[in-house]
Amino acid sequence: MRRHEVLRTTYPAPEGRPIAHIALAHSVEIPITDLGHVSETELPYTIERLVRREWLRPINMSEELPIRARLVRIDRSQNLLLLTLHQIAFDSRSVALFFRELWTSYEAKLHGEEPELMALPVQYGDFASWQRQRVSGETFQSQREYWIQRLSGTLPLLNLPTDKPRPPVQGFDGSRLSVQLPETLQLKLKQLSRENGVTLL
Repeated sequence: MRRHEVLRTTYPAPEGRPIAHIALAHSVEIPITDLGHVSETELPYTIERLVRREWLRPINMSEELPIRARLVRIDRSQNLLLLTLHQIAFDSRSVALFFRELWTSYEAKLHGEEPELMALPVQYGDFASWQRQRVSGETFQSQREYWIQRLSGTLPLLNLPTDKPRPPVQGFDGSRLSVQLPETLQLKLKQLSRENGVTLL
């Protein structure tokens, strides 16, 4: 949180237009959910429900930070850290960087040391400012006007060859195929995902 400004930024919109508000210092409260009472067979399902509930709970960007954490205590020697990350602060590259730094910091703290992380020459806000400057010049405006004009009007219908003719009226009917896996296979898949540090979601 101290290292990355974007992790302590909220986006209030006092007049309907969001502004970035960077807190000088902020910490994340990490609530603890104790699953010590859950049986071993029910544990994967309970964790999956908990993960889904966290994942579906929205982040109010005007008041909340773009990162949320929960520690799940499985037993005396095993814990699970759930992190919910908002896309406003994370893309694929920043997620990789974040977890690399988190792991480095965790390893250092386990050995009673301070993590050795390179100083950051810029913050995400610097990058956003550079991007804003790029889209405010005359070149960008002329390109924007060109593409607005080029893409205006009715676009031609793309009639790709398929195994069935296109219906006269477009529909969005879909289908779902449900397959019931045997319970033993489900347990093996859950065990495999646990061993590899992944979920079945």
